This record gives sequence, structure tokens and C-alpha cells, in this order.
Amino acid sequence: MNGQIIVDDAHADTAAQMIASVMSKRGSFEIVRLSEFLFNSGVYFDEDSGYLRRQGQASKSSPEVDVICNRVVKISRQTVSTMDGQRNVLNPKFVLAAYAEALAAYPRVWGGLGTYPAGHLLPLNLQWRAVAARSRGLRTPKFFYGFGAQEVDVSGFQSPIWKSPFDVHSWQPTPGAEGPELHKFVVDRPAGDPLVMYFVGDTAEAFALKSPNEEVDSATKKRLNACVPVLRDAFQAFMGESLFFVDGESLTFAGFTPHLLTATTHSRFAATIDAGLN
Repeated sequence: MNGQIIVDDAHADTAAQMIASVMSKRGSFEIVRLSEFLFNSGVYFDEDSGYLRRQGQASKSSPEVDVICNRVVKISRQTVSTMDGQRNVLNPKFVLAAYAEALAAYPRVWGGLGTYPAGHLLPLNLQWRAVAARSRGLRTPKFFYGFGAQEVDVSGFQSPIWKSPFDVHSWQPTPGAEGPELHKFVVDRPAGDPLVMYFVGDTAEAFALKSPNEEVDSATKKRLNACVPVLRDAFQAFMGESLFFVDGESLTFAGFTPHLLTATTHSRFAATIDAGLN
């Protein structure tokens, strides 16, 4: 099996490096920058129209490549600038459209494209809405999102955390903090222990942040694994990681990201890749 792992030009992806290492046992797997992949697919910048065009037939893929692994989580300005030759004409949406067309030529893609690249990067408040709409058994954190300079009353919060709605990883309480002057976002840290559940394809693993070397009990793992279809549907992701808080029988979903920054540190991450990519 021969494959390519596509990453954005500007973003180092530890997960991509580990995927390449694991899959190299099955054949040739190389990491390819998005701009290089597009150029090799016949995509070029048309100076006359200011758009990306494609030479030849869009339906032909590389005969040497059996599978594409999409790890483009976000299309950076660096990729966009490379595509239009530093002319500052294109925007990421044009590059995303060209990427979607190029991927469509391959019959096998791990992590295909939807409205976004390799999974929706939604702010936390929209993540919680998406998950709550798909699962009644999962709790979501209590929060307040102030508009503009609106005052935020957190007197009823047990462990308030002032944070960015795009920050999945920081969950340390900040008592007494007032947050930014505009668009304040404060979350009541859920009770319980933080656990990370990650999945690659149909294979999932979980570990506790406080003691990653200790086994998560089978009942909790089963409950976490049952959340994978919900997360896959909500965020259109082939692989990703989520933070949960477990407090007895209570399970609270805190956030999802396709970046896999925490999962790559887990001792069984390589084995999960091996089992999930088949």
C-alpha cells in the first residue's frame, strides 16, 4: 500500500509524522505539503482570472498512490500565498475548493472534506450545541458568552474559567479574573476527572490526564466509545480527540479537536493508528 499524508504548509503535525511511521510498515507513506499536492494535481493560479485552475482532467489521480490521509485541519496564509505566488489575491476558500476537487479523484481518502478541512473547528459553545442536539445522555458545561462589553455574572459558577471559545485544552479555574473587556467567555469547569478519548477511524482509546499510564475502567471506556458516532457526525471527522469530565455516572463533553495534540503523547497512540487505518 502506498499513500500520501497531506498537511498544511505552515503547520507541523505530530500526528501526521506518527501516521507515516506506523504506516511505513505496510508500504510507502510520505508527508506532502498541501501546495505541493495541489501543484502535482495540476492546480495552478490563473493570473488573468485571479482563480485557481486545473490542467488536464480532474478525474485522474496518481496511479502510484492507493490512499490519501487528509491532515489539513486549517489552510494557512502561507499555503494560500504559495498557491498564488505571493500575489495576495486568493483566500483559503478557493484553496479548499481546489483541494476538494483534487481529493475527489482518489477512490480512497481517510478524512474527506466537508464544509471544513479535516474536521469542524467550531468554537466551544457551538460544539456543545452540536453534541447536545445529537445525544441526550451527554452533559455540556455551563457557560456565559457576553456580547460586546456586556457584564458577566458568574456568582453561580463553582469553578469559573475565563477562556477563548476556541481553546479546547485550558481548563484551570481562574477565580477572581474578569476576562477580556469585550466578548467575555466564561465556563464553569465541570466536576469530575478529565479524560481524553481519541479515535482513528473506528478504533478509539481513552486515558486520564492525571494518570495516563493507568487503565480507564471498562465501563467508562464503553461509555466514551459510545460517543464516537456522535462526535464523528457532529464534527465530520475521521480522527480526533475529545476532552470529557467523568464524575461518577455523570459524563460531560468539554471539547473536540482534530489536531490530536494530546493523543499523540499516549502510549497506545501508534497501536490505535495501526488498528484504525485499514
